[in-house]
Amino acid sequence: MADWLREDQQKELVPQLSDRFVQALYPAYEELPYELKVLCLNMSMLPPGYVFDKDALMKKWVCEGLVYEIFPIAPSENTEGCFSRLIDQNIITRSCCRLKLDDVDVSQWKLNPVMMQFFISKSAEKGFVYTSDTLNSDMEKASTSDCGNSTIKPRRVALHHPTPLLPSALEKVDFSQTCSLSVSGAVDIFSLKVFVNLSSLDVEGWDNFNDDYLLEIRKIEMIFLKCLTIKRTQVSRLPPEIKNLVNLLMLDISFTQITELPLEVLELDHLIDLDVRGTRISYFPNIPNEDWRTWHRLRVLRASRATRMPLNAYYFHRLSIVETIDLREYPASVFEVLSNLQELKMISMILSSHQCTRGAFSDALISCIQGLEILLKSTLCLILNTFRKVVLQFFMRYLDYIYSLMNLTNSPFAV
Repeated sequence: MADWLREDQQKELVPQLSDRFVQALYPAYEELPYELKVLCLNMSMLPPGYVFDKDALMKKWVCEGLVYEIFPIAPSENTEGCFSRLIDQNIITRSCCRLKLDDVDVSQWKLNPVMMQFFISKSAEKGFVYTSDTLNSDMEKASTSDCGNSTIKPRRVALHHPTPLLPSALEKVDFSQTCSLSVSGAVDIFSLKVFVNLSSLDVEGWDNFNDDYLLEIRKIEMIFLKCLTIKRTQVSRLPPEIKNLVNLLMLDISFTQITELPLEVLELDHLIDLDVRGTRISYFPNIPNEDWRTWHRLRVLRASRATRMPLNAYYFHRLSIVETIDLREYPASVFEVLSNLQELKMISMILSSHQCTRGAFSDALISCIQGLEILLKSTLCLILNTFRKVVLQFFMRYLDYIYSLMNLTNSPFAV
């Protein structure tokens, strides 16, 4: 099993609940609204002890159609409200672990271990999610019952630990109707060819997932796939055939060994969310303006500290979240492009010390902030990763303006 997942599981083991305890939890579960019941059952797909990012979980809810959003991958008050209600019910709790990315602390969450065991039991009872254990037990029941010819057709499958009977069980299950697959840890190698109708594929932390699996996905042509997460795997390159995932909305290749993005990624017309944090990608393809029109839907971009962005208005047109762009080698004119991002909600950027001390550059930065009207109704996070003394000089110079902006917009500035 992947080290990052093993450490989380060692900190907090998921208890095995007695039947009597499970029955005691039924009344509280039955009182939940239908929408929250579905989300709770769906979270039984998470690995035991797994800590997650709030936004990432909500985006998966939207991708799988568990919550309704007018605009995909843009969690609204409805989705935020669902998450908050699960916190109020002590189903989701804040994790003591905090992920630090690009000098920014990211809050992590986890599923209450007692409730998780209950949801696993409940989802197995309803056939909502099939795990390694439930697949084995159901196959044993099918083999001993009179209805020996009945075939299991799971809609959601979560495989997070290997079992001796799992390989043979997988061979006897019909996965033609499976819409969501999650695999992690040291699960035995098996073919993805049988999963032809997936809308969500999450292999974060799967020890055996490598470049060969991506080639297998290419041959399958998963035209219904909306969410692909290959985070923390052994993948080292994206094949050009990635363009065949014509309905892909969210692509997470963070913390892999990938060093570059193929031009074919630009042909993903519906791509809205791209995460390349923790990779060795040092730059994005710099191509003519007219060719960026294919990414006019891109709303969320999470990049690595070392990733340089092309100075291109077409590329930035619809972005609402940008993390983290390296502007240390850019002229002050870059802020003319950024000032056109009228849908921007959050941006983190890396600036050099000399940029902060140059009057023309710092003036352009403040002018850009003033031009972002979206600040009046949302949050902007400005991150200056430079020498603290220089940053202090920059903020002291514009202290009056920044103070008035924070009072007016409730916008935090992280340094």
